[in-house]
Amino acid sequence: MEPACRSTVLSRHAVGTALLLLVTSPACTVRDGGWNNLAGGTADPAALCGPPVGGCPACSTPDGHACRDTHYSSSFRCVSAGDGRCESRGGTCNEGRCVFKDRDGDGLDDDFESEVAEANLPAIALHPDETCGAPTGIVYRARRHPDQPTRLSIAYVVLYDRDCGQLNGHLGDNEAFAITVDPDVEPGAAATVGVLTQAHRGTACESDSTCSAVPGSSACATATPGGGPPRVIVYSSREKHGNYLDIATCGGNCFDTCADGPLVSAALLDLGQPEAPLSNDLTTAGLVTAAKGWEAPLLHFDPWSTGDFGGAGVMRNQLIDLVAPAGD
Repeated sequence: MEPACRSTVLSRHAVGTALLLLVTSPACTVRDGGWNNLAGGTADPAALCGPPVGGCPACSTPDGHACRDTHYSSSFRCVSAGDGRCESRGGTCNEGRCVFKDRDGDGLDDDFESEVAEANLPAIALHPDETCGAPTGIVYRARRHPDQPTRLSIAYVVLYDRDCGQLNGHLGDNEAFAITVDPDVEPGAAATVGVLTQAHRGTACESDSTCSAVPGSSACATATPGGGPPRVIVYSSREKHGNYLDIATCGGNCFDTCADGPLVSAALLDLGQPEAPLSNDLTTAGLVTAAKGWEAPLLHFDPWSTGDFGGAGVMRNQLIDLVAPAGD
């Protein structure tokens, strides 16, 4: 996560445009601090929920005495505690959704939050000339959005065995981004109403970009490499792995470069909450193992610890701090 250059931060973000900043270090000539895109957009009615059916809340349909969610098969809807919608299956009603298993105590059903995190994971595009190899694991924290509790905030941390940058390369690399999901909307680009990408956190080359959209608009999405429907794409910079929302910002920040390339396919792991972790050992969890090529100093790492992931940064801080815009 160390940048390819060091400099003094001269200013912050501008709304709707990228900022190119001249910096003082001879090792770096340009810095792009990122941008905030108030994308807005117009909702596609087909991506939104229809009217209530069979006495069930909107976005659900009758399934025996319960009301199964329209978009997430693991989830059931309810109106209020004791209405029988959740109790008939051994659960409880919490803010409109049934909770059957909640090991991290966040008020969300574990299977539901896992399904949301997997169904709405943005495409992560590696540079076609990436030499470090693709990541083999992604950890995440899912919770209700602090500013809009009907929506979910998900912080993802992508794990690489190495940062292979020519300057400041190091063992271990944890690069993060976050999204906000409206679960009342068809999963994917339409449901992703907020995005935050971050590169080189806490350094002079930090670059943060955000997007905020209307539910159902897919306004934060771009064309998918190779065709197909638009997707939210996070671009990983070559060998340094900083995350960006667009190729131009990446190419303008220090020595980073991004391009349309192969998309990441990696296992996901729900880490729970800092006060109720679901994992304190990435090796025991099967994510960071010697069999998958991870080097010994990275084995048995606790993602909720205050230690660095190898020569990179503190994963705990990324999981706690990163929150995308709540959306429009």
